[in-house]
Amino acid sequence: MTSKTANNYQKTLRAIGQGLETLRVEKIEIEAGDDHYLINGYCSRPKSVDAPKQSLFKETFLYLRGRSKTHFTARTPQKKALSSFEFNGLRITQKDIDEFERKGKELSANSKDGLDPNSASQVLRLVGAYLDYRKSALLKLSWRNQTVTLWRKDGLGVESKEIFTPANLYDLWVHRYKQRKPNHSTQTMKKTGSD
Repeated sequence: MTSKTANNYQKTLRAIGQGLETLRVEKIEIEAGDDHYLINGYCSRPKSVDAPKQSLFKETFLYLRGRSKTHFTARTPQKKALSSFEFNGLRITQKDIDEFERKGKELSANSKDGLDPNSASQVLRLVGAYLDYRKSALLKLSWRNQTVTLWRKDGLGVESKEIFTPANLYDLWVHRYKQRKPNHSTQTMKKTGSD
């Protein structure tokens, strides 16, 4: 999906993040293909998970497990329930992204929690917004220890690598959040009939 003309990275990467965060993803690597994304990741599952989240975890895990091009490696094979696992070569197509987005909307409608700027969906959404703003194509990204390494190609075909620390990501998140709120101080006054 390196074609920028048909891509909205903010929306696409957020949906991928929503799909992956039900698995408690801690590390993500995404590489863009022509009509898909290849994803590797590491997930951990907390020992105590409430019932709705546990069913979402199971549903997402079974969905990913059923993908023929995915290779899962369990970190604790002696246990029945996985406490952590890796997945490699998960191929995500537009159909998968649409499904992740649909489920993400359902989750956010039922959620009472506020936005977490450190969640996978918000971090990937920020990276997507940055790519859209820069009019760049995603080549690859890595998210580890809340740090993003991004490889991108601009409109002139120049490739670059950038690293975003947690502080950089937080600043970018605050900047994006402020852009969403209307700025009442810059509204112009309208004339009334008595002027």
